[in-house]
Amino acid sequence: MRLACFHCFHQSCISSHDCCPICLVPLKKKVEKLVNTFNTGLLTSNDTLAFESNEDIQEEERISTPAAMSVTEAQSFYSSAEWATKVDSTVNSYAAIPLPSHPNHNHSSAQPTVHESNSNTPSHVLTPITIQPYHNGNVTYWSFPHIISQSTILGRTGSNACTFIALLFSKMFFSPNVNIPATGSPLSQTWVYQIVVQGILAGNSIYDSVTSIPRTFGVLEALQTSSVLNNIIGNTTVGPELPVSIVPETNPTASLPYYWRQALAKGRTTSVFILRSNTVVFIPTTQGVFLLDSHFHGNSGAQVAFTEWQHSFELLSWYKRINGFQYTLGTVTNVTFN
Repeated sequence: MRLACFHCFHQSCISSHDCCPICLVPLKKKVEKLVNTFNTGLLTSNDTLAFESNEDIQEEERISTPAAMSVTEAQSFYSSAEWATKVDSTVNSYAAIPLPSHPNHNHSSAQPTVHESNSNTPSHVLTPITIQPYHNGNVTYWSFPHIISQSTILGRTGSNACTFIALLFSKMFFSPNVNIPATGSPLSQTWVYQIVVQGILAGNSIYDSVTSIPRTFGVLEALQTSSVLNNIIGNTTVGPELPVSIVPETNPTASLPYYWRQALAKGRTTSVFILRSNTVVFIPTTQGVFLLDSHFHGNSGAQVAFTEWQHSFELLSWYKRINGFQYTLGTVTNVTFN
């Protein structure tokens, strides 16, 4: 994307306030200089007001601005079609400038870019899909095609809706017509569409309605932000957000499976886990633990996984590996669906 200052960046390289990283430092220096000048003026008489030196003025970058323009008029001008046309004509007069095609850092809001193709149309997503089980040690997982993830569904090229989706997954799991999948069978169409596809579509829609810029949400923040989400999932009891590890710790209460057992004992409770701003949900059952992960995973999309209780850390090791996480400490929030 190209900003009004002419600088070009990949979308994921722009911070949440959408300010140009190149212009930000000199702008901050300018603001600090003006503040110091103003404060100095308040402490001096009218005859000795401190102004910027000619040397400082000469160092500033000059921008041609319509004369006698108010702040409101300036804001309108720099967001107008007239300014956009001026930018386009200026840029087009230069030699071809290669724009960045990839983020230059791992930003939490960045999602893999997927080129649109004929297979990424809504009709393809809604075609009956068979999701076969695979096994990795004692972990059974069902891997969705790459077009079914929060970042790619219906042609999207990014999404930070994972917390909304995790809460919707949880609510849908407790629906009366949802059965526990057999580890040797494909996922039922109820799981494919009612839980995964519908959960991702609804979560993305809610996310898009509450923010127009890339940002992430915690569990409480998501619930407090969206009345639509609350209307869908109904009454909930939200526990505290606690730091936990996904590897065995000396103190069992420091590891994530401890909170799964608490959730199972409470009933109709899931463990929403966040690591590096990526939210997934672990759902404990008497048979074992399910993982529902709506993210894009390289050549595959969303993931559903299951393991028996005695292999809990094997499931966590698999989860860490498929997401490429280097760290093991995240936060867990247990949510009860009343």
